[in-house]
Amino acid sequence: MNDDYEEVARFNTGSGAMDLAYYDGVIYVMWIWNPVLYRFDIEGDNLGNLNLQNHQGINGIAIDREEELILAVTGPGNPHTLWVYDLEGDQLGGLGNVDEQVDGVLFRSIEWVPEHRDGPLWVSAQNRAFQVGVDRDGDPEDWELTEQLASFQSGNPNEYGVIAHDGENIWISNHNNSTITGYDDGVREIHWLTPDPEEGIIPADDVEEITLYFSPFGMEESGTYELLIMIELETPEQPLIMISAVMTWEDPVANLVGEVIDEETRRVIAGTQVDMDYYYMRRFTDDDGVYSFSALPLNDYEFTFSAQDYLPTTEVLNIDQEGDIELDIALLHSECTPSRNDFSWSLEPGEDYQFNFNVENGGNGTLTYTVDRRLLGEAN
Repeated sequence: MNDDYEEVARFNTGSGAMDLAYYDGVIYVMWIWNPVLYRFDIEGDNLGNLNLQNHQGINGIAIDREEELILAVTGPGNPHTLWVYDLEGDQLGGLGNVDEQVDGVLFRSIEWVPEHRDGPLWVSAQNRAFQVGVDRDGDPEDWELTEQLASFQSGNPNEYGVIAHDGENIWISNHNNSTITGYDDGVREIHWLTPDPEEGIIPADDVEEITLYFSPFGMEESGTYELLIMIELETPEQPLIMISAVMTWEDPVANLVGEVIDEETRRVIAGTQVDMDYYYMRRFTDDDGVYSFSALPLNDYEFTFSAQDYLPTTEVLNIDQEGDIELDIALLHSECTPSRNDFSWSLEPGEDYQFNFNVENGGNGTLTYTVDRRLLGEAN
């Protein structure tokens, strides 16, 4: 069926078909309790069978599009264990017993939605649909079912309703009356921002370009849409990299530009770091001391300016009208000049001595200092 719910293809897959999955132009069809998947293209041409290694009979089939994996549930008898395979049918590992996560209700169809990070597994059972959490840390052979996250009444009187996801909603067929019903999956999908690529490997001392595509296509309301992009690396000691993605559609925006100079010499300061508090956004001044933020939504912002050998300064700015806005900054500096450069004295046990010295701040900003007491060598 297409987006207008019109039939676009029809072909015979055999009399025992119970569940199916689709990936990269191939339709995978499961016959109940058969360890073989029957494969067809979208025109119905038979592409040959795929045997799943060590499988005893399938009771639900799905595809992980992101990892290019097949997920199949063991059919005859209990437990109904969910197994993961590569696209060649080689078994990689087991995730656990699905029965424990769906209150023991009989089922015949599953779906895998990789975008649902905490709960990618969906199960269609007698009169209910379930969302199941999966711990996907590590390789696929290390994945584990965790807990039932959600469930709702599907209206299907038996276990033969096929479940699918179209990128936004859940769809479940009714075995008795041949209808297909759509349900809100309860997860807010993000369609206006698409990263390319979504994942990858960057060799040492190399650079990878990531493109973000913004599109308001299909949106019904104008406004500002905000999203926090988190780049997670496989090395645990590496912190998350967070970037704000902001799209304003049909609402006013402003462009902020400014120059950062030395208050005393009036010279521009290149390389000044400019941080914004509202979004995870950072800029650096160029060789002319200029920075800029484009297309900012109207709001109250706080900007912090910091540069080496200068005192940081923070400016609060209320942007309440569209257009171009200027915010020039002059940085101050402080100087710490003690009246003596060295202090040394030899004391006998029980003796004390008082040193008096002055500290001069020859800069134009406030000097803040601390004094630490340390002993020579390894005595600390």
